[in-house]
Amino acid sequence: IHALKSGKYDLNNTSVAITQTGGGCRATNYIGFLRKALYEAGFKDIPVISISANGIEDNGLKENISFSLINRAIMGTVYGDLLMKVLYRVRPYEKGKGSANQLYDKWVEICKDSLKDGKFSTFNKNIKNIIKEFDNFEINDIKKPRVGLVGEILVKFHPTANNNVVDVVEREGAEAVMPELINFFTAWSVNTVFKSDYLEGSKKSKMTAKLVISLANFYQKTYVKELKNSKRFRPPKDIRELAKETEKVVSIGNQTGEGWLLTGEMIELIESGVENVICMQPFGCLPNHIIGKGSIKELKRIYKNANIIPIDYDPSASEVNQINRIKLMLSKAFKNMKNENNEEIADVIMYVDVSGAVCLPGVYMLPEGSRVFEAIEKAGGLANNAETANINLASKLIDGDKLYIPTETEVKTGVQSGGIITEKISASNGKGSSSQGKNTSAQNDFSGKGIININTADADLL
Repeated sequence: IHALKSGKYDLNNTSVAITQTGGGCRATNYIGFLRKALYEAGFKDIPVISISANGIEDNGLKENISFSLINRAIMGTVYGDLLMKVLYRVRPYEKGKGSANQLYDKWVEICKDSLKDGKFSTFNKNIKNIIKEFDNFEINDIKKPRVGLVGEILVKFHPTANNNVVDVVEREGAEAVMPELINFFTAWSVNTVFKSDYLEGSKKSKMTAKLVISLANFYQKTYVKELKNSKRFRPPKDIRELAKETEKVVSIGNQTGEGWLLTGEMIELIESGVENVICMQPFGCLPNHIIGKGSIKELKRIYKNANIIPIDYDPSASEVNQINRIKLMLSKAFKNMKNENNEEIADVIMYVDVSGAVCLPGVYMLPEGSRVFEAIEKAGGLANNAETANINLASKLIDGDKLYIPTETEVKTGVQSGGIITEKISASNGKGSSSQGKNTSAQNDFSGKGIININTADADLL
């Protein structure tokens, strides 16, 4: 509606298209809502077209799709999967900040330009050169936990839908690993073959599904070969092999939503050494809540070191809660990594609780000897109403510190001046006591000026 009202389009020659998977998916109903919304907004003459491989609506679209379009669409999908894979693999270790993104941006433009004519020779050449350049990209020789990302297709791939989960994982000192997008389409083909064998379906649909898998493998041939021969990257499993391995946990008959593929991708990640997994579920997508969360217990039974956490991305779940759940999962990941190597993990030595007027309050992992300003940066920076006049930004932090950044109003009214609260542990009884001794610029009394212990306070004090 915003686009149609912008004046950029000839409304007599404009259509709106929406992709749909069909079946027991909430998006099956979206087209009806979209048509209703356009009608009520005064755009009743704008056609709304369903784009669906299942043929939800007979709108003649299939007859007008050219081979050239299919060719470029598959190439674009493979390009996207590859660029995502190589960028996420090297960016957490880059020596020069922003250098990985620069190399990525360069290849995005080259790939986009090559899709104008869709030559297969150029396509394969670009794949080889992308892998070669990222394979030789200069990185730091350090080890970080690897975190797999699975879930419903939109919330998995779209940064707006998952609150920039890749950035969160990387900011916390780990590496994000994302399975291929093309799996979503080849899994549909596996589903069609299964239904034809055990439920319903014509021989024609079964043959078409097998053709789609063969076509995807053909376009991925150089992709898989070059990844296999690289130093840093792993090729994906064939979708049929992945389906076979998944059957030890769930039936391939689980096809609503992402279905068995969600479990299958978790298995592929764990077996490739990525034992930490975030399973993302969006608002209202009941099938993925069931197949995602429902298989975690069995996966943990089969894979003893599996560290899987389900996270809901919906209006009832706060972003702070999502981030803190990721932090807890990562704390276990770092601990497991430390136990495996019997050594300290680079850049993850102490925990600091950052609260108050910062963008992302929470518990953060920091290198030993970090300063206050570095903890604030980890917490997303200062909020607009933060007051740091009384905060020594160069002060050192220690494990277990709480850093509180006050607001301008808190400082003006004398409620808070902010600073570091150090938890001192008594060797005799193990009980802690708060102290502001470290930060001489913050001599506020947290117990008597607005902040109370809600565990011991009575009703009057509350």
